[in-house]
Amino acid sequence: MTDAPLSGFIDTVDPQRITGWAAEAGSDQSVHLRVFDRGVAIADIETDQLREDLGGVFGFCLDMAQGLSPTERHVIEVCRASDGSSLGNSPWVLESDPAAVPLTPLSGHLDIVTHERMAGWARDGDGSVQPAVLQIFDNGIFLTRVIANGQRPDVMKSMQGTERCGFDVILPDLLSPFTRHVIEVRREADGALLGGSPAVLENVDSFDPAMEALIIRAIDALRNVADQERAMSFLLARVDQLAQKRADTLSARPERERESRLRRLGRMSADVGLPKKRALVIDSRLPVPVRDAGSCAVISHMRALQALGYEVSFMASDEMSRAGPDADALKEAGICVYHAPCETSVEDVLRRQAGTFKVVYLHRQTVACRYMGLARQYQPAARLLYSVADLHHLRLQRQAVVQERPELLALSRRIRLEEFTAAWSADAVMTHSRAEMDLLKKAVPEARVYLVPWSVTPAEQITAFEERSGLVFFGNYSHAPNLDAARWLVEEIMPLVWQEAPHIVCVLAGSEMPASLHGLARDGVQVRGHVPDLSGLLAGIRLGLMPLRFGAGVKGKVLECMAAGLPCVMTPVAAEGLPDFPPDLEGLVAGDSRGLAREIIRLHDDKSLWARAGAAGLSYVCKENSVASVIRALALATGDDLPSETGGEEKAVSSLRSSDTTVAERDV
Repeated sequence: MTDAPLSGFIDTVDPQRITGWAAEAGSDQSVHLRVFDRGVAIADIETDQLREDLGGVFGFCLDMAQGLSPTERHVIEVCRASDGSSLGNSPWVLESDPAAVPLTPLSGHLDIVTHERMAGWARDGDGSVQPAVLQIFDNGIFLTRVIANGQRPDVMKSMQGTERCGFDVILPDLLSPFTRHVIEVRREADGALLGGSPAVLENVDSFDPAMEALIIRAIDALRNVADQERAMSFLLARVDQLAQKRADTLSARPERERESRLRRLGRMSADVGLPKKRALVIDSRLPVPVRDAGSCAVISHMRALQALGYEVSFMASDEMSRAGPDADALKEAGICVYHAPCETSVEDVLRRQAGTFKVVYLHRQTVACRYMGLARQYQPAARLLYSVADLHHLRLQRQAVVQERPELLALSRRIRLEEFTAAWSADAVMTHSRAEMDLLKKAVPEARVYLVPWSVTPAEQITAFEERSGLVFFGNYSHAPNLDAARWLVEEIMPLVWQEAPHIVCVLAGSEMPASLHGLARDGVQVRGHVPDLSGLLAGIRLGLMPLRFGAGVKGKVLECMAAGLPCVMTPVAAEGLPDFPPDLEGLVAGDSRGLAREIIRLHDDKSLWARAGAAGLSYVCKENSVASVIRALALATGDDLPSETGGEEKAVSSLRSSDTTVAERDV
């Protein structure tokens, strides 16, 4: 915005006072002026003096308690602070007084200037051992008097003379960080200016240590309960105001409201800089790729949303206070992470940023049930996506049958109702499993269900058959299907394998492994537990084995084996949901312990079969779980077009591929 035309004059200048007037065309508001001496700003003033001759409050008067040194030549300029426009009669030159001779030269320097401290050194140049007496001024107003008699051995070392020439002043009252301060240090006897001054402390435009110190001092000064309560009420109101201001900044609310007004008025033009469309992703926990497939999926989907042009935000509803490398990784990927104390809850974010998200992505059934209603209330125009990590009720139902636990059947029925209700309420449902997509479409015909995979990066090099041996099962053992599978593998499947192939070794690996599983170690069974480098483990293994007897959804363990070029023998539950399952892999599926043992023996020692199955799995992952396939599928679910620039999809894929979670970077 251009400043209004300025008129005004410097009327008088003498060593103690500068006067004049200034006014802006068409305004009776005061004018903020800045006074310079030889190009150095020495004070800020306002036009707050009544000038009857001008018919208004247009005058200014700067009284300088320390005075301008008569031994120096002064060039005085008065300018508008906002743009540097000078007043008439500016510059005004005040010549030095030939009769005024400084007592002695003044050496020294103002080293430190803060809102609460000034420090430096000063010494009379005639070699006197008497300490210099100094005065400190702020914007021409006397602050304090100080004697430069502190120890400064550094000065004595570099210059001849006494070391007792230092000064260090802690101000009794903190200088306001909201005002610009021009600090001058002068010798009391003759006003000689100390080197390094005047020094300028600009008014703060951020929450810096000076502001923090000011608030701390104000709080510490409160002594009675009434003042403490009043201060607490004030601060809480300001915290709420600041939280809303932060939310408005993050959501670009003013820009969005302007866009909305222009659209209503039909005045939207092509050159209007529109704010970026936004997506909010909500999960119960921070995603950790090394922990579970659901984390891999949500990270992959957030990157795909970015490729579709979204500004992506994430929050973990049950881990609002958690920080560390997992949150930092999301931030480094350009994802805004909401967390305490800035945000206190999911409702806090949805309410403060009401109407600013185009997509709200709810991951897992528990999150969808808790926050679907709130998202609909505060983001009525947003497209609500319910991302099904897997159908939890289906997993519980199968577990109840396998483990003969009728109490799980009752729980599965309740969760089934919640999952189907969430699917019915959402604008779009996303699942990784073809089988679960068909089940949801049949159970909830009104639901719009989309098959959306997550990206898996294939290995760049495949270790030769001869350099591999054994088989592996890996996973997170806090997950009941994995715990059951490990026991079944060691206690029933491997004994059948060893009857014909005693040389085949079974490896158990994974995180959160209980002590009871470590007890399964024996000849032919290696219990590794947590493995920092999964790629290194898979590079030396000949077969993957996924003997899951119950579960739901697509199994990340199967995809990772395929991505590593590793044939994976699996149960129907482990293979369930994979779309367009290739014929070359169908022979790897068996439903009982004898069938699984037979496939292990057949593949482990047959190089030709091993190579064919490994190549088929690798080809499958490259096709079905590429970054491009995720972007295409997610665009259907969100209702977005693919990136329209030249080579749009390829460009989006390229921008994401470098940040994809690779097998080599994963641990178990």
